[in-house]
Amino acid sequence: MTAEELVQTQRRLGVSQRELAARLGVSPRQVAYFLSGQKPIPAAVAERVRNLGTRRENTNVSLADATDAQLIAELAGRLGRITHLTDLVRTAFPQVVAQPGPDSQALIERLAREFDLRPVIGHGSVTRPSGDADTTTARSG
Repeated sequence: MTAEELVQTQRRLGVSQRELAARLGVSPRQVAYFLSGQKPIPAAVAERVRNLGTRRENTNVSLADATDAQLIAELAGRLGRITHLTDLVRTAFPQVVAQPGPDSQALIERLAREFDLRPVIGHGSVTRPSGDADTTTARSG
């Protein structure tokens, strides 16, 4: 995959570099390198780019009505954002990882708000970025 193909994909999806990075599970800095052609796009990342599909205008669907593909896409995007946030915290605030405490929790919550992260699974509900909550029943298997 070329840098120009990645630029075209970003335009087609209508997303920022940060959002593209989250969807691909890489850092925004890596995306900047890929987009500028400064670094080659690894095969695994190119495959993720091809699997992004097209922009979805309305992503707010209830869990009961969501297709497997919609659920996978939603979770992959959130996992990418969570991975990015975790990397930021580890790099910028190593004391949060080394000695978690009340101050660390407040910082993590602030960063989660800034990156529009909500709990993916927690206490029987999934909260979508729009703020709507879908209630689910957890199954143990």
